[in-house]
Amino acid sequence: MPSPRPAPRSTRLVATSVALVAIALTPAQAAEDASAPLRLDLRASAVLASFDGELQTPMGGQAGTTSKERPETNEVGLDGLGGFATASLELHLFEKHILHLSYTSLDRTGSETLDRELITHGQTFPRGARVKSRLELPFGRLGYRMPFEWGPLRIAPEVGASRLDFAYQLSATEATGKADRAYVIYFAYWGAALDVVFSERLRGEWDLYASAGLSNLRSIDSDLRVLVRVFEKPWLRTDLVLGLRGIWLHYKDDQEEEQNDIDVRVGAFSRRPWAGVHLGFQLGF
Repeated sequence: MPSPRPAPRSTRLVATSVALVAIALTPAQAAEDASAPLRLDLRASAVLASFDGELQTPMGGQAGTTSKERPETNEVGLDGLGGFATASLELHLFEKHILHLSYTSLDRTGSETLDRELITHGQTFPRGARVKSRLELPFGRLGYRMPFEWGPLRIAPEVGASRLDFAYQLSATEATGKADRAYVIYFAYWGAALDVVFSERLRGEWDLYASAGLSNLRSIDSDLRVLVRVFEKPWLRTDLVLGLRGIWLHYKDDQEEEQNDIDVRVGAFSRRPWAGVHLGFQLGF
């Protein structure tokens, strides 16, 4: 069974603290000397993306405590277009090794009127009930990259560990009670980062991550970006980021009668026409 989930704000606090500590510990000489063995890249951005999926959530794996492959995000007001924040930190060591830390916040709230009866987490929500919903799916990664370069092209395979926090709430005055379920999933992942230099001020990047058969979770995360250099000094580089992102997360546990079966698609992988427009900036030290 998944372990209890702490409040999502604590996850954000940890990610922010790690980033600030890493910046504080970066030696001043690394900023002043381009050949220094330590370099830091910090990115903060937002993704405007469509969102859809299913959130099958039983109570204790008992039969009859969840509708099959429901609720769908559209029937409880969690679908459609929305924004979420993302941040990453890359610590380059001797230009041969990279430690990569990233965090993505997937939080949604909504409301909708049910057009058919719904059973979720042991509670019954009748047809016509006006439900209020909340879904939080923040996840973070810590990985290791080893880059290889061929002229303007660089590819860096990556392996690492990830944590996904799941929190789901559904309530209505007409329901038998409130559905409130939270747990944490830890899993390994692999991927690669592709970097192409087009000019001194323009380059392209593609990050691709995947996992399968680990902790009952399958996932794909694709982020295709263009970076435009807008400011450069010996101690600081600033790039604007414009890209396209898609995320697919599918978790199904192994309970015997009814399973937690979460299938969520975001941005370029969603069923809706809106893709995941990625906008932000990157700072290099």
